[in-house]
Amino acid sequence: EWPFGRVRIDITLDKRILRLLKEKSKREKKPLSRIIEELVQRALKKRLK
Repeated sequence: EWPFGRVRIDITLDKRILRLLKEKSKREKKPLSRIIEELVQRALKKRLK
């Protein structure tokens, strides 16, 4: 079960992008899902300004 306020989504990513995300995840010691969530939040904040 997912934490309150979260939903599961399926996405398709280019292998290169996925590799970069995995490297960032390993470097920052955060789960891949957290890295993706932070990037999406940052992008949305920029778009909603």
